Amino acid sequence: MLALLVFFTIFTAFSSEEVLTIEEFAARPIPKEAQELTGEELAEYVNKQQPFFKAKYSPSVVKRRMASLMKMEYLKKDKRLLKVKMPEKTTDGNDTLPERSFLCLTD
Repeated sequence: MLALLVFFTIFTAFSSEEVLTIEEFAARPIPKEAQELTGEELAEYVNKQQPFFKAKYSPSVVKRRMASLMKMEYLKKDKRLLKVKMPEKTTDGNDTLPERSFLCLTD
C-alpha cells in the first residue's frame, strides 16, 4: 500500500509539469543574462530551459567554424571583382558553335 502511495505521488508530481510546445517555447523572451552566455555555460543553460534536444559544447567544432569564416580584410577587396568586363554579345544572329568546336564531330 505504501509503494502504491509513493508511486501515485511521483506520478502526479511528474504529470503536473508544464509541457511546452515549440511555438510556446519560441515565444518566451530570452533573458539578458542568457544572451551573454557562451561556451559550456550556454549549453548548460539551454539544457535546463528546454526539453526538445540536448546541447553539447565542443571546442573543436568552435575552432573549425571560426577557421572557416572569411576574414574582414578580404571584404574590402571584393569591390575590384565587380569591375570585370564581360565579352560583348554578337548581334549578327550567328548562334552556331565556332569551327574549333566541330573538330571532334567530323568524320
